[in-house]
Amino acid sequence: MNDEALVSAIKNGSEHAGEALFRRYQDKLYSFLLRVSGNANVAEDAAQETFIRVLDRIGVFEPGKGTFRSWLFTIGRREMFRLMKKESHHYTVTHHYYDQQLQFDKNLSDDRNQPYNHLLDKQRKKLLEYAISQLGIEEREVVLLRMVEGLTFREIAEITETPLNTALSRMRNAQQHLKIHLQQEAN
Repeated sequence: MNDEALVSAIKNGSEHAGEALFRRYQDKLYSFLLRVSGNANVAEDAAQETFIRVLDRIGVFEPGKGTFRSWLFTIGRREMFRLMKKESHHYTVTHHYYDQQLQFDKNLSDDRNQPYNHLLDKQRKKLLEYAISQLGIEEREVVLLRMVEGLTFREIAEITETPLNTALSRMRNAQQHLKIHLQQEAN
């Protein structure tokens, strides 16, 4: 079932549809929140609160105004920032989350049969993850939404609640910062 059909089923009282949406998005949302916040506790708390809020407010979701995924990530992003602001003394941003063996991009395609290529890819991936973790939070979230989640810039603008040109500008700035960081690491 697609997201809209599941949302419709939830509105009609189906608990199974809610569980299906939760299973579909729990890892993606948590991973996004973790990468943006740099803190596993913030990501976990924000993800849990997000799903609670989504289920409480599912009646106001209108599929014609955007995708469920965009709506979910918008709520998740707001919840993450709310927690970071409210509980800043409880959470510490470490930027070492990439050491937790997260799968950065499930869509990577390479020749996994050659151990040397696999090792190089792991090193490149870790270097890229570190470089992304060094970006400012606004640039980092745009990069992650685009590269990891595969969202369009319109969807990114909707989630980040910014004009389209701002989302594009943040991506351009992030690419420039990543290029500089990766060039410095290469030298």
